[in-house]
Amino acid sequence: MPRRTNRQPFRPRQEEICQTYNSGFVDVFDTADGAQIGYQPKVQASHVLRIPYEEQFLGINLVYLSRQNHAEIVKKIRIPKAPVRVFQLMRDQFGHWFEISLIQSADGVMPEALDISLKAVTADVEVQYEPDLA
Repeated sequence: MPRRTNRQPFRPRQEEICQTYNSGFVDVFDTADGAQIGYQPKVQASHVLRIPYEEQFLGINLVYLSRQNHAEIVKKIRIPKAPVRVFQLMRDQFGHWFEISLIQSADGVMPEALDISLKAVTADVEVQYEPDLA
């Protein structure tokens, strides 16, 4: 077995790709309606988890298909396998809010990962619970 240096990534098998997840962190939030009955809905978000992500290439087919379905996909990311669901909210390290539109399992990637398609959120979001993660 050849000697491995600290610059080479660990690949258990030749066909598998190791992920670095070095694009930043996203915070995942559950949502609820915080408005009183009869008032305009107000989105309240409570923090679920913080997870690293890797920015993915957003293909032209995905962009046009999402426009046809009136769901403007603006970003695609890859995260380690985690308990996330469609319609949860995500916030990146720059403060931009996104809604999870589609979750797909990434094949041939080690460790197991999820590809997530995100659409931009235009409504105001009130964060109800967020732990101090500094």
